[in-house]
Formats: sequence, C-alpha cells, structure tokens
Amino acid sequence: MAVEPAGFENRLRNDTHHFLRRHYLDVAAGAGGPAATPYFIRLSNIQPPAHPGRYLGRLRMHRPNAFQALTIAPPGGPHPTINAMRVPIDQYVGGIENNIPGTGLALAGTDIMFTGRLTGCTFCYARGPAFTWVAHIHPNGNNPNNVCTALSGGQFLATNTAVLCYGPGMGYDANHEEVQIIGVRRNGRWDFFGQRRPLLTQTITAVDQF
Repeated sequence: MAVEPAGFENRLRNDTHHFLRRHYLDVAAGAGGPAATPYFIRLSNIQPPAHPGRYLGRLRMHRPNAFQALTIAPPGGPHPTINAMRVPIDQYVGGIENNIPGTGLALAGTDIMFTGRLTGCTFCYARGPAFTWVAHIHPNGNNPNNVCTALSGGQFLATNTAVLCYGPGMGYDANHEEVQIIGVRRNGRWDFFGQRRPLLTQTITAVDQF
C-alpha cells in the first residue's frame, strides 16, 4: 500500500530503510545556516516503478508514492510538516579538511536530519559523546573523488574526532548516481541512510546505512 503524506513522518522515522527502498524522496536544500526547520511534505510527480506485493508477489503489484520535502510552503495546501535539522551545503576549498564546518546533531530534541541531494558532493560525519557532527561538502569545481579522499580522515572545526565520509568513490559513483541522504536518531544514536538513484531515472537502486 502506498504511503500518503500524512503517514510520511511515522514511516520515515520508524521504518526508515524499508521506506526509502520503496519511496523516492527529494529534499530541498533550503537556504541559510543549520537550523531545525519545518519541511512541508507533498507528493511528487515522479513515478517509481511498481514492485511485487509482500504476500501475493507479482499477482498484485504496488506503485509507491514519491515525496518532496520543501522548506517553503507549496501551493495546494495545507500540507503536513515534519521538523528536521537542516544541514547546509558548504563549498570545498583547499585546507578545509583540517577544519570542516559542521552541524552538531544533538542526542535529544529534533531526531530527523535533512540535507540536499549528493550530486558529486561528500557527506562527512563524526560521532561524539554529546553531538554527532555532520557536513555536506560540494566539490566546487574540483574532482569529486579527490575531494572525498581529501576530506576522509580530516576533522571538524568543533571537534578533533576523525571524520568519516560517504561520497564519490567511497559510497556512490558520481558519474552515474545521485544520493539523497537523511539522518534518524534512535536510542541515542544517529544513523544515516543514502538512497541511491541512477542519474536521469526514477528508480532506486539501493539504500546504504552508515
């Protein structure tokens, strides 16, 4: 059964991997610095391919809905909202790997994280005792694979914890894929999910969890 916008938050929070494997999600990058932000949820005109049903298989095919999460209220409302920590997109410059500007995800309060799609970008993260630090780094005209390699093992400006990276050559192929990243906090831990999609298609090939 296709999930409707009213059921989006519950399924995303509590059945994240399965939800993202079935339902295409496109999150607006938004503007400004990191902040807890209300996102407006609406159906997208993207139509992912139908998949076999859980019980009847191909005798009953299901076509899941696709969703957009927008920082500006779209027309045709009212639309349900979900409160999420928005991670801005920063530009890579040489040396940034030693002082990566990060967004601190707390271990209480807002428990969903959104950021824009990775289209050659790298997502950086480091788990600490009080915060999990994250960043979305655009290659800024540099080779995406080289940027991801440079950032890996760097450190955030706010902590000396070693950085882990999910990006070109270290998670996805930027020449052929884009990735929608979201974060969910459960039981005091932030987990991140990457919904991988071939470029110029409406299909989902995999969901990575890290």
